[in-house]
Amino acid sequence: MKNQVLVFVKSTTVVLFISALISLSVWMFKGNFIAAFILSVSFQYILFSFIGGIINNYFVQQTRQKELDKLEQLSSILECSSCKKANVITFIPDEKERVEFVCDGCTKKNVVNIVFSVARVTEPIIMNSSNTASATISNA
Repeated sequence: MKNQVLVFVKSTTVVLFISALISLSVWMFKGNFIAAFILSVSFQYILFSFIGGIINNYFVQQTRQKELDKLEQLSSILECSSCKKANVITFIPDEKERVEFVCDGCTKKNVVNIVFSVARVTEPIIMNSSNTASATISNA
């Protein structure tokens, strides 16, 4: 919270300083200092809010795209058990062994059973002919 207040105070100080410089230059050319100050503060806040909105929308789109890319890796095309229509489903593997989805065509519930199995990684034993021959001779 303290950091946000500090950022707000710094940015407001910069805006007021720039507005004061603009107003001073307008006053030097026989213009209205107060009107120029209010106009330049308003213009800066409108401009910064517009630019901030564009930047915020850009980052929101980037975040959504990253989320969609992650979900795409977890998506599958499965047929409905009733009408055999292909459905795109997204599931996240968790402790459950089943995932339910509603068919887009017939709106009936389907269940996907997911079976997890674990296997040990093995390496093949490669024996060349000289190892087999020496093993046979030493046993004799």
